[in-house]
Amino acid sequence: MKKFETLIKNFRDQRGQITLILVVVIIVAGTVLVSGIGVVTYNEVRKIENVEKSSQSLYAAEAGIEDALLRVKNSMNYSSNYTLLVGSGSTMIDITGPIEDINITSRGNVNNRIRKVAVSLDATPSDTGVSFLYGVQVGDGGLFMENTASIVGSVYSSGNITSSNNPTITGDAFASGTSTIDGGSWPGQPIDIDGNAKARVIREARVGGNAVAFQLTNCQVGGTVTYDNSVSNCSAGGGSSQAAYTNLPDIAMPISDGQLDTWEQEAEAGGVINGPCPYQPANGSNLGPVKINCDLLIDDNQVITMTGAIWVVGNMTISNQSRIQLASSFGDKSSHIIIDNPANRLTSSKFIIQNDAQVLGSGDPDSFVLIGSRNNSAESGGCENAIVISNQTNAPIYYSPHGKIIIENNTDLFEATAYRLHLKNSGQVTYKSGLANANFTSGVGGTFNIRSWAEIQ
Repeated sequence: MKKFETLIKNFRDQRGQITLILVVVIIVAGTVLVSGIGVVTYNEVRKIENVEKSSQSLYAAEAGIEDALLRVKNSMNYSSNYTLLVGSGSTMIDITGPIEDINITSRGNVNNRIRKVAVSLDATPSDTGVSFLYGVQVGDGGLFMENTASIVGSVYSSGNITSSNNPTITGDAFASGTSTIDGGSWPGQPIDIDGNAKARVIREARVGGNAVAFQLTNCQVGGTVTYDNSVSNCSAGGGSSQAAYTNLPDIAMPISDGQLDTWEQEAEAGGVINGPCPYQPANGSNLGPVKINCDLLIDDNQVITMTGAIWVVGNMTISNQSRIQLASSFGDKSSHIIIDNPANRLTSSKFIIQNDAQVLGSGDPDSFVLIGSRNNSAESGGCENAIVISNQTNAPIYYSPHGKIIIENNTDLFEATAYRLHLKNSGQVTYKSGLANANFTSGVGGTFNIRSWAEIQ
């Protein structure tokens, strides 16, 4: 009994200590619990903050993409690399590629939270492309061929087709209105037309196909001859017949002045170079889209990569084995160099290419560069040449709807369209069938196809 009472007494004596221990245990447990809750809460707050800042970074990146698309679509001035402030953050925008094949990346950054968005798009032209249906098309100024010059393809002329020293047209030859086809020398050195021929008057010509005219004189025709008024000294392998003659209509140039204006705007949207003049880009450099406010000179074996449309407000010369070539990223698409000084189209706005220089497409067989001169001396009755091509140079397409093009000295090209054309000294135009639907896309007035739009980081 005494042992039990002693045990009870000892317990009573230690009760305060036990209570104290319990209190300490409870306090420690509570502290641990509160700390744990605090850590969890802190981590959750940090997570929420990270999510919020990350989302803001994504919004900034998306805003950068939309800003770049607005600038590209509306041909606003823009840099290939620029920074845009968005709310409490910013985004770095990078635009690469020609207008026809653009890649845009936008790197949003809010408090060092990085989100990156990329878009790729291509341009759809505002029209269905440009059709060059003939190897040569000329306006009222007509076509003059001499000294074994040749056109591998067909010709449509609103003016006379005249020649000397036995030139050749391997396709058809058509002269509209009251224009004539005149070979100039019979029977020794007439013009040879391997296909069909039709004009108000045909004389001093050998025609492999059929010949149709109001009047024919001094000719040799492999097919049939159809005449209205008279036929004199003309043999016809397929016989001849008389029928009323109807003049061929003039046809519009394949590219309107309005389209040329648009292409100039496209070039200017990429930036403006004001000098030094004449402007000579460094060897190996990229050029375009750009407007150059003075003469452009490419010389002495320079190699220039064309990354967009170019507008030269002055004259342009490329010579001495130099080369300007479309960037490979153009693929089967084409672009253009417009030489136009609106303040002086009589004695300026001229293009010269010589001495083994070349202007080349992207490397794809359906990619071309169009050289367009807006010099109008020929149409205005002057004697200035708008485009001069000589000495084994090469370029796909030359276009001068109001000026004169002269091609000479073993030069070969794909197509020429001009108010007046002079082809001499073994100069040759070899028509390429792909030019019937050449895709000269225009960034201004066209639309864009977005191929992809995705976050990449």
